[in-house]
Amino acid sequence: MESIKELQACPTLLRTDRGTENGSMATVQCFLRRNHNDSLSGLGAHRYGSSHANQRIEAWWSFLRKNWSSWWINFFKDMVDTGDLNTSNSMHMECLWFSFKKVIENELSQVQSNWNNHYIRKSRYQTMTGIPNKLYFLPEEVGSEDYQKPFNPADLREAEYEVHSTDTDNSDDEENETSDYQQYFNYALQTLGIDHPTSWRESLYVYQTLLSSAT
Repeated sequence: MESIKELQACPTLLRTDRGTENGSMATVQCFLRRNHNDSLSGLGAHRYGSSHANQRIEAWWSFLRKNWSSWWINFFKDMVDTGDLNTSNSMHMECLWFSFKKVIENELSQVQSNWNNHYIRKSRYQTMTGIPNKLYFLPEEVGSEDYQKPFNPADLREAEYEVHSTDTDNSDDEENETSDYQQYFNYALQTLGIDHPTSWRESLYVYQTLLSSAT
């Protein structure tokens, strides 16, 4: 739903496997498309399919792990091995998120930019050739069309309310606790006169310093 809000459009057709979380996605998609008059509107706006069809995206996740995320996985494992990180300690985990979030997000943005601007070569599979950003923003130039559909913002708000109302009863308490941690760490960072980190080394220093000041 965040993507729908950001793009101000919903897809013509959403295809998912039968994973637990995908039931809500199917319902929201069909709800937002219920008043359209094309051949895929309403209940036709979503289809379940075999997860075998996810091979292409699974290959991408494998590529991402090999070329980027495995470094971070091993880095955090090393922190556990050295005793710097206790994954069962909520303060440790919140401090980890606070300290490394922006650095990881910036790296992911760079990965996204590189991928969206690289050229997809022709293959024996049914793959559209070209640069992803151009294929997305200028589909007409490659003989395709824009498959985004408008939606009623009031419908999306209603869908968000219904989905969020099914969360566990203690979700608000957990969110408030998380917010308290983040506010504390931000206050401590300012009090200590430390800038927000821009590299993994700076993030590690911030993490260790904030935990030390909190205990």
